[in-house]
Amino acid sequence: RGVDIAHMPPARLARHVAYVPQEHRQPFPFLVRDMVLMGRSPHMSGWFRTRKKDADIAAEAMERIGIGALADAACNQLSGGQRQLVLIARAMAQQTPLILLDEPTSALDFRNQLAVWKVLREVADQGVAVLVCCHDPNHILWFCDRAALLHEGSLVAEGSVKEALTQDMLQAVYGKECVRISTPSIDMVCPQRAER
Repeated sequence: RGVDIAHMPPARLARHVAYVPQEHRQPFPFLVRDMVLMGRSPHMSGWFRTRKKDADIAAEAMERIGIGALADAACNQLSGGQRQLVLIARAMAQQTPLILLDEPTSALDFRNQLAVWKVLREVADQGVAVLVCCHDPNHILWFCDRAALLHEGSLVAEGSVKEALTQDMLQAVYGKECVRISTPSIDMVCPQRAER
């Protein structure tokens, strides 16, 4: 919107951008519900002035990401994957026009990876810009509209997923051992079978 974020006050920036780090160690025993509710802080006039609306938004984010049952658990007692889900729910509760995520599913099992990516896709379909750093090209193929492919710190391809993740580009980045397979029902990147 033409504003240099380096000069934007943090509270204002937090109303525009939510960030999910790859990993976050929580030394304090905050409850999951409180951690997710912290995502509402840019919209509150003070931490002790929680409105019902804020609590409802946080509860909805927890349910949507599948951690409603963990609401009363202490964050510092959760697994790495559960902590990732809490951070994603917190970002969703923040209700910003842009969410930045760094490897949001790296600590999750395959079922939860797919569940998170489906929710992120739904959020994007609702008009939120979702920008994800991801090392698994399949997640990008399955859930994203656009891709920027980096290799050794340089941008090597950008555009629609179909344009950016070509066989040639994937092999340039990941090596000749990978192949992109496209069928009417699935598009994926797989390792080539080694000769036996």
